[in-house]
Formats: sequence, structure tokens, C-alpha cells
Amino acid sequence: MAAQEEYPHAAGTRVRDPSGGPLLMRSPLEESVLSRIRPSPEEKEHIRGVADRLISVAAGIDRAGPLIVGSVARGTFIRGDRDLDLFLLFEPDLPREELEREGLALARNIAERMHAPYHEKYAEHPYINAKIDGLDVDLVPCYRVESAAAIRSAVDRTPFHTRYIEERIGPLTDDVLLLKQFTKAGGVYGSDQMTEGFSGYLCELLILSCGGFSALLAAAADWKPGTLIDPGGHRTKDFSEPLVVVDPVDPGRNVSASVSL
Repeated sequence: MAAQEEYPHAAGTRVRDPSGGPLLMRSPLEESVLSRIRPSPEEKEHIRGVADRLISVAAGIDRAGPLIVGSVARGTFIRGDRDLDLFLLFEPDLPREELEREGLALARNIAERMHAPYHEKYAEHPYINAKIDGLDVDLVPCYRVESAAAIRSAVDRTPFHTRYIEERIGPLTDDVLLLKQFTKAGGVYGSDQMTEGFSGYLCELLILSCGGFSALLAAAADWKPGTLIDPGGHRTKDFSEPLVVVDPVDPGRNVSASVSL
């Protein structure tokens, strides 16, 4: 592979035990922001209650394994975020056409059992979006694969992303909230074509790689086009984007491919 500038990251500090690792000192400004963006206990309880009901309804239908993914599962959502993602995991031997047909039927069934209004949306394949108790809920069919190397659609990676972050984020959750709010305030939160910014997963990886919000800001001040961050240390290809953050569960993917200059 051609030489590419590599940004040194704190590989050994992805997970810090609060009792054994260095204390993360926060400025009064950071504490003030956190007091406004941390989800309240009541909000967490409400969202967890909806998630538990969804899991119970989906498990009762018994055609696919239900799994809550995304920032709710990882505990990295900001106060007021109303998004909840329930993935419906089907066995990989199911043909793609049947996955779409059975997955949509199951998702509709779940929404109807929750007495929720819903409509069909489409990404790489169709899914159901429902409004449940004030939450925007996506019911997404995908394949239950053994590793990200065996994915059959882009959404199949998401359970691996959730597991990776859940196992490592620990006491850095507040740092993720700060980075998400920072990018939202700057209008660069989101990986869609209009925003060309930072996804939630990218924010989480950057915090893990640098060891905290302040450390990330200090490091980012020295970034230039070609900066490479490889959390898993297993990049398998070169990338042409200005910022490269190699997906630790899929080393052939640049998580920051959407980020523009």
C-alpha cells in the first residue's frame, strides 16, 4: 500500500477504568454544556421502556431476532433525541427478496401491535418508520451474520458497531455527548450528502481513539488532508478522502468518507 500520513492515537486508552485510569478533568464550560445535553433519568426510563416493549412484541412474533442498536443501545444519545432503532435479524440463508418481504411484514406487524402510525421508507432496502410514544422508531430488517466480513447489506454492520462501542465507551460517554453537541452546533453533525459531516459512530470512534473530547480538539488542530486514524490497526487498503478513520469492524471501510473539507 502507498504511504499515507498516520495520526498517532491513544490505542491503549480506548477504555479507561474510572478507578484505575487518569481522571478526566472538565472545564466549567464543558460541565455547563453537559448539564443541558445529558438525558434526564426520566427520559432514559421512557426510552428504555419503549425499547423493552418493542423487544417483547418482536420476540413474541418469533420470526427474527430483535436487537436495539444505535445511540440508545450505546448510551450516547443527547437529551431530546427522539430516535430509536430496532433491528430485526434474519438468518443469512434467507434470500434477499424474502428478507425484504418478510422483514417488512414483521416490521408492520410490530408497529400495528404497538398501535403506532407508520410508513415505509427505503435505504439500501425497505424498512418501516413508526411514531411510538413520541419517539421516531425505525424497524429495520437485516441479516444475522457472524462477522462484518460476511455482511450482505450495509445495515448488517450496525450490530457490530453497537457491540464495539458498548464494550469500550465506558466513562467516555460524556465526551461523546460533547462532541456530538459540538458538531451539531457547527452544522456538521450527520453523514448525509447535504451535511457531509460526522455520524454518531464516527464521533464515538474519534473519542475512543483520542481518549476524550479535549484531547480530540487538541489533536484535530494539527490534522491536515490525508490524516489517518486506524483504531484497530488493521487497515486493508488506501483511501483517498481527506480524513480517514478506518472502521475497526470492517477495515476496508472509511467511517469518515462523508466528511468534506
